[in-house]
Amino acid sequence: MKTLLFTLTFLWTLSFTAQDPFFYSTRTLRVYNNPAFSGLNKSFSADVGYRHQWPRVSGDYITSVTAFNQYLGKGNGVSLQLFTDNAAQTIYKRQITVGYAKRVRLADDHFLSAGVDLSYFQKRLDPSRLTFGGMIDPRQGYVYPASGLGQYKTTVANMDMSAGVMYYSSFLYAGFSIKHITEPDQSFLLNLTSPDVLPRMYFGQLGAKFRLGEDWSLVPHLEFRSQGSFQTLLSGLKVNWKKFYFNGGIQNFNTFYTALGFEAEHVRFAYDLVTYTGFGNDEVFFAHEFFVGLDLTLFKKENENFFDF
Repeated sequence: MKTLLFTLTFLWTLSFTAQDPFFYSTRTLRVYNNPAFSGLNKSFSADVGYRHQWPRVSGDYITSVTAFNQYLGKGNGVSLQLFTDNAAQTIYKRQITVGYAKRVRLADDHFLSAGVDLSYFQKRLDPSRLTFGGMIDPRQGYVYPASGLGQYKTTVANMDMSAGVMYYSSFLYAGFSIKHITEPDQSFLLNLTSPDVLPRMYFGQLGAKFRLGEDWSLVPHLEFRSQGSFQTLLSGLKVNWKKFYFNGGIQNFNTFYTALGFEAEHVRFAYDLVTYTGFGNDEVFFAHEFFVGLDLTLFKKENENFFDF
């Protein structure tokens, strides 16, 4: 099962239906999903997220994102993201993204933010990790040298672009974004008749905050993703108590996640456990997500109407 899963996920990575890594935390790395969050923090924030998917499988995935946000005043905000992805120690991706957003006041407690970002990414393929049927001896296994590696490039680089909008008040928020607007070519294969593009991802989110006294609040939320042939619907509930929170939910009835977090005035931590089922047997697979964030007041710019959910 583990060998089959690795093979399928590796072919998925090389195929035309590549899918973005997805973080389940609703509090950190918001700008990763929607550039309209650029500068919607109180002043300056730095967030680091680390995701380890299927750690018990030889073809695991390790993804990390570091995001910086700065509110500039007068509704302007900027962001910087550093992204790395390691797919089965075979395909490596590095990306740097800069973003800008402008927020306007619609009414006393209603705001709309619109943002764009621009990315440069580089993907690298390690051909020594590839195996083909012609390398297999019926008795001794993989003993023959690989052939056909000349059809692969080892490095691909390109530009990318995303855009999004976000409405929010003290009670409700709703957002929509489009990632990979330019659908950049990402193929390692040479002599393709048509480019292997990274398909657009459409991301929508909706949530509300219900305050239950001074120390408690509830934040039910929905998130929808569509990318190529993949569509997911996630529903969850975040429970805030003083400086702690619990978050949990379900995605497509086969993925469950739970999260525990701590938020002080200037620092926050979180851990998410994601459980995957429905692979055709009773085996369960996991992903672990770790987050740490820092909030500071820099350049004497402080956003009185920051996003607080």
